[in-house]
Amino acid sequence: MQQKISFYLSNTKILLFKAMLQDTRFSDEKSELFYKNTLNLKYNNIDKIVKDVDKILLVEVHNAHHGNILKQEEIIVQSCLTL
Repeated sequence: MQQKISFYLSNTKILLFKAMLQDTRFSDEKSELFYKNTLNLKYNNIDKIVKDVDKILLVEVHNAHHGNILKQEEIIVQSCLTL
């Protein structure tokens, strides 16, 4: 079931950390399909709820997956400081 977006973000700045590796904790077919699908989505569909994609700061984290991305402290801190 698809629902309409009730409100689009217009004044919000978004810092998106995109994990670029497949999560090694999961190895089933659905996880593989999810990984391939999200890798092809530049903003992980966040751009669907924002009026202006220029408000999204995308940080691709090439050496992390969703299970270990928080260990990338240097990237996270440096990105937050640039806002």
